[in-house]
Amino acid sequence: MSRRTWTAFAVVQLLGVACVWSGPHILSAPGPVFFGAGIILLQPGGLAAVMLVEKLLWMSPVTLPQMTWIELVLTLAINAALWWSVAKGWKAIRSRRSAGAES
Repeated sequence: MSRRTWTAFAVVQLLGVACVWSGPHILSAPGPVFFGAGIILLQPGGLAAVMLVEKLLWMSPVTLPQMTWIELVLTLAINAALWWSVAKGWKAIRSRRSAGAES
């Protein structure tokens, strides 16, 4: 991925994490909106990470705060892999289209 794409990924993920963590602490109307926006920004890795952690670690000696951090790391890793694969596919499509246009 290009530097610009990695920057966009980092901004989206940081904004999502900030919204998810700050949303429940804001007691006025924007709190739930921030929380919901953060959940959306962290998808699909967020859902996959929650399911993995719940299935693999729920009855383990891992504490809830530790599970939260594990979910965060998994979410970011899954989303990074997804963004990378989409960017790679997009680049392949664009290179084929430009090669076809030149001939």
